[in-house]
Amino acid sequence: MIAGVEYIDSKKTYRELLSRNKDKRKSLRTYAKDLKLLLLEFEIESTIKETSSWKGLSGISIVPVNWVGIKFHWVIVIKDKNRFIVIDPETSEVYQGAAWKDIKGGYKLKSGKSEYVSIPIVVDTISI
Repeated sequence: MIAGVEYIDSKKTYRELLSRNKDKRKSLRTYAKDLKLLLLEFEIESTIKETSSWKGLSGISIVPVNWVGIKFHWVIVIKDKNRFIVIDPETSEVYQGAAWKDIKGGYKLKSGKSEYVSIPIVVDTISI
């Protein structure tokens, strides 16, 4: 989505990246460092940061949410003084972030600190 690439195609590129790096993982579980490498495949620079709250996010971020043990789900967050949007690439849904954060059935951050990927791009419009 961020690279103008469909979710299914980014998963394929990620599998190819793992194969090239001789990474023998059996699942596609990703961490912030993996997303940073994947974004570089699409010539997008990014930075790994840490946060323990939604307030700690700004700009464009890929954030791990809904932790259950070691499993979690990545979403795209666009957050600035005028917007707080959550985009779920798996379901292709867009949410007004403040209404969906930290509620049952919504999106929850891990308690404590978690790493996320910050992307220094400006988004003026979103096409769906």
